Amino acid sequence: SLKYQNNILVYDEDGKVLPDDKNPLNAKNATVENNLFWNLKAFEQGVNNIVADPMFVGEGNSMEKYALTKGSPAIDAGIG
Repeated sequence: SLKYQNNILVYDEDGKVLPDDKNPLNAKNATVENNLFWNLKAFEQGVNNIVADPMFVGEGNSMEKYALTKGSPAIDAGIG
């Protein structure tokens, strides 16, 4: 079984990363909970998933630009 929990998933401008039949999030045995999806119109599978801008800093080196700014809906949104 696949488990996706407490992630930020950023999709391309078309709202897709992989074709539907290749996307592991669409697997019948996937558990998808407490994730934030950005640039996706909707995601119906799972529990407590949201579609929102994660509010990345967007500046600095490759890791720093993925820091979250104050007010991000992803801050303290995951579960233990």
